[in-house]
Order: sequence, then C-alpha cells, then structure tokens
Amino acid sequence: MKTKLITIKTSKEYLDMLGGLKLKALTSFKIKNIIKQVNEEYSQYIETQNERIKHYGNEVEGKEGQYEFSPENKIKLQKELDELCNKEIELTFELIPIEALGEVEIEPNILVNLDWVFGG
Repeated sequence: MKTKLITIKTSKEYLDMLGGLKLKALTSFKIKNIIKQVNEEYSQYIETQNERIKHYGNEVEGKEGQYEFSPENKIKLQKELDELCNKEIELTFELIPIEALGEVEIEPNILVNLDWVFGG
C-alpha cells in the first residue's frame, strides 16, 4: 500500500494505541507488522528532519537542541519538510477488516486517523 509520510507522522500515535489493545492473535500479529514498518519510516523521517534543522539552523547558545533560523532559512526548511511529508512510501500489509477488532471499544478519533489500515 502506498501512503504519504504525513499519514505516517499523524497516525503513529493512534497506531500505537491500537497496538496496546487486547486483540486476537492474528489481528495482533497484523497490527504488529504495520507498527514495525511505520516505526521504521517514522524514525527515518525524524532523523532527516533533525539533519535539516541542524543544516539550516544555528544552535542557541546554552540551550542544547534548540535552534534559531533566519527568515530565509526558515522558509527553506519548511519547504523541504513539506516535500518530505508528501513523499509516497510503500508499506506491505494486509488491510485489517474492522470486524477483526471484535468487541473492543475504540474511540472514533483513533479509527478516523487509521482509516488507511482498515478495509475488506
């Protein structure tokens, strides 16, 4: 399945919530597979984001990990991060039928943010 990196970024938290539910073994296995792939892509995103922040920013003296940006570099950074978020990535997994969640109670906002995971 192809999806954009922004989808991974915005739904990672909800996927982790889903992974914390008590589900049948097969459903848990499928979700674990998705989480594993998402975590790998998300880690690469964060690594690239941090590299670009360091490239365009100047570390604030005495404040480790905080950066300041010139207006020009702030625009360049935002443009690069927007392009990165719109990158299509390929994930390999079976869509999970919503019925596979059984009688588990799930808040609608979790399902809305994970609509790309469910089908069939």
